[in-house]
Amino acid sequence: MDPWTRATTGSNETSGGPMDVGRSLPRNLFAAVRMAGHVLTGPLLRRRRMSWGAVPEEVSSAWPGDELLPDPSWTATHAVTVEAPPERIWPWLAQLGQGRGGLYSFERLENLIGCRMRNTDRILPEHQDLSAVPEIRLAPQAALAVARVEPGRDLVLAASAGPPAADRRVTGGLWSFHLRPAPEGGTRLVERLSFSAGPSRQERLFTSPALIEPVSFVMSQEMLRNLKRLAERRAGPVPDRRQPDRAGSSCAGARRRGRSAREYDETAAALRRPDPDAAQDRELIRLATLAASSHNTQPWTFTVAPDSITLRPDRSRRCPVVDPDDAHLYKSLGCAAENLVHAAAAQGRAAEVALATDERVVVALDAPGTATATPLSAAIETRQCTRGAYAGRPVDREDLVVLERAGGLGRVRCLLLTEPRDLAAVAEHVASGDLAQLNDAAFRRELVSWIRFNPAAALRSRDGLAGRATGRPPVPSRMGTLLARFLLRAGAQARADAEQLKGSAGVAVFVTADDDRAAWVEAGRACQRFALQAEALDIRTAFVNQPIEVPELRPRFETWLGLAGEHGQLAVRFGHGPRLPYSLRRPIEDVLADPPGSRATRGTAVRP
Repeated sequence: MDPWTRATTGSNETSGGPMDVGRSLPRNLFAAVRMAGHVLTGPLLRRRRMSWGAVPEEVSSAWPGDELLPDPSWTATHAVTVEAPPERIWPWLAQLGQGRGGLYSFERLENLIGCRMRNTDRILPEHQDLSAVPEIRLAPQAALAVARVEPGRDLVLAASAGPPAADRRVTGGLWSFHLRPAPEGGTRLVERLSFSAGPSRQERLFTSPALIEPVSFVMSQEMLRNLKRLAERRAGPVPDRRQPDRAGSSCAGARRRGRSAREYDETAAALRRPDPDAAQDRELIRLATLAASSHNTQPWTFTVAPDSITLRPDRSRRCPVVDPDDAHLYKSLGCAAENLVHAAAAQGRAAEVALATDERVVVALDAPGTATATPLSAAIETRQCTRGAYAGRPVDREDLVVLERAGGLGRVRCLLLTEPRDLAAVAEHVASGDLAQLNDAAFRRELVSWIRFNPAAALRSRDGLAGRATGRPPVPSRMGTLLARFLLRAGAQARADAEQLKGSAGVAVFVTADDDRAAWVEAGRACQRFALQAEALDIRTAFVNQPIEVPELRPRFETWLGLAGEHGQLAVRFGHGPRLPYSLRRPIEDVLADPPGSRATRGTAVRP
């Protein structure tokens, strides 16, 4: 499957569930590489770094607390727009500090230098009142004085690099945070860093921009992004304060860097909205493409006839290393066919799936009748492979019965493993798969070729494993490909998968008597129906196929499962957890095999 994606899952941005705030080892390693890069480039990118996210007015403005250090050696101003009101952001700022809520940045890097930091993803009521707090600690032996506090607006922290000089008010530095309404809606969170050279050579070296500026930039950027995610995950709609003034256009310029991410989210949402003007057949194909597929390769084409829709494998999208016999390819066709069955039922059309003697999967459709929408048809647009951490609580017994029934289709059996000892054993098998796959250079190359390291790359291809869908920070594609050589480590991946399995409620394994194309298609259908039923129950799912994908490990896994002559085809972990951003799909025109002017392309099919 996608160990890079599983290893680098980050925040649960869209929910109030548990959130990894700066602890991910790959993200910390990547941050260290970025720091080194910024230190080496020095002044080349300094101007951009020192005003990251901020508009000119925010950079040039005097902020509360600036008067404490009127003549700084250098100043940096960073900012983000948070889609939440100030009262949702302030509690996170109020509990800043070591021994409090943490600094919301790269915790592992901070602890390497002895900060003893522990970031939280919760509001801590005991740390909300700053009126009696004289200082905020950055480490056990380093603290900043609380110099200014205006709840909901300003927090100013001050430090001195040594005894104040006779001709200056303050030596040292200032670190301040400011919340102001954004003209386009939401809140601008502005961070200002000011440093003044100390009297000694050592202090001047420490406060010079050559070292501290690039390092603090990487840490501050992560901090602001995490504060944004924490505040937004429980936030409701933000009042629209659009004003046709200069400040509004300036803030729009500050948010330009997020345009690709917004376009990504808008595209993903549009793919999951029905088009009331579209032909019925076109809607069926749209819903079919929302099915799961290995690496999100979407290895299918569709041909529309008056009484059927035929799926064919798109072999240009096969993964010969992880899937040499095309088993996953046909399972993906089965997933799409199952979506078609439920989508057709919602249109009042009974559907029957058959595997032709060649490589085609044919979905026969009856004439339109009474629409019979079901929870499974409603779940097609919201189902996702959620590769994040789950909440660690069990699924109700009644829901387990429903899930097991949904996963048993035709000749496919669904085995549910929910005991902790069984999940621990599955984790061992998955770890063995991680070691085998990630130590295979060909597997790594194939995997990386399907990773979309930033929203712009995902929008260009509309396929693959998008970082946006797993909470990874965007990076340029070439840099991501280079970093993957260092971050895709088998041992770290095995530990990450074990943690995710520990937090899951169970694992479903889909078993067939045969191991041929018909069995693969049927297993894909059963797995997709299981995922739709889980979505209808507000339960998340994600693949853990490593023990099945590695040929040397598969017999051992099947023996442990107690399969006598049967074959494990797919494995899925499930549990309660937050949603993540959705993955993209290719345009319908790209998957239609019909020639131009055909019925599905023209949109002349029978309409509802």
